[in-house]
Amino acid sequence: MSTTNKRQRSSGACLECRRRKVKCDAAERGLPCSKCEEFGWVCKMISRKNKKLKNSSESKEDQDNSPITVDSEKYLAQKINYDQFIQYIRMKPVDLQVRCAYPSYYSKDLTYRDVVSPERLIMLKQCECFTLPNAADCKKYIDSYFKSWNSVYPILSRSYFANRFSDLSLPPSLPLLLSILYVGCRILAKTPADFSEAESLNEKAKYVIRSNLEVHGTYRVLANMLLETPPSENHP
Repeated sequence: MSTTNKRQRSSGACLECRRRKVKCDAAERGLPCSKCEEFGWVCKMISRKNKKLKNSSESKEDQDNSPITVDSEKYLAQKINYDQFIQYIRMKPVDLQVRCAYPSYYSKDLTYRDVVSPERLIMLKQCECFTLPNAADCKKYIDSYFKSWNSVYPILSRSYFANRFSDLSLPPSLPLLLSILYVGCRILAKTPADFSEAESLNEKAKYVIRSNLEVHGTYRVLANMLLETPPSENHP
C-alpha cells in the first residue's frame, strides 16, 4: 500500500462525531472514521496547534472576565513599610538617640495586625473591598476616567498612573484606584446595574479610607476629592 493511501491516525473523536455525539473509531481506524465514511460526512480533526491556540484564547478571555483580587496581606505590608518610614522621619532627635541606643528593641518588624485588627480585616474582605471588577472593565473605567474627567480636572498624570498602578492586584493605593474606577464607571453608567456597580465601588473606597489603611496623604486627598464629587457623562 502506498503512503498516500495510508489512513491518517487520530488521537480522539473527529469533529463531526463530536458534533453529532456518536461513537467515533478515528483513534483506532484513522481518518476517515467508519461513521463519516458510511454517511458521507467530512471527517476532520482539530490539530494540536489550533487546540492550543483555542485553549490559550479561552484562558485569556477567562482572565479578562474574572474579577481582580488584591492580595490583602501584600497590600497591607507595603502600607506598613511606608508608615514606618513616615514615623521615622517625624521622630524627635531624642527619639532617634533612643532608637540608636537600643536597636534590638526596635528591630521587630510590624505586621498588618499592628495596623488593622483581624476583625476589621475580615470585615474588609466580607465587604469585598479587595475585589475589583474584571480586567476588561477596569481598563474601560480607567480609560473613561482619564478621557472624560481627568482631561477637565487634571489632578493625576496618566503616565504616573500607568507606571505606579501597572499591577492592579497590588496597587500603591487601593482607595485611589477604587475612586478612579468609581468615576469611570459612573460616567459610563446607563443601566441600573451600572449605577449599582458604581455605588458599590464608591462604598468600598470610603470604607477602606475609614479603616485608616491609606497613610499616603496625597493619595487620601485625591481619593476623597473623587468620591465627594458625583460625576456623570454630561458633567465630568
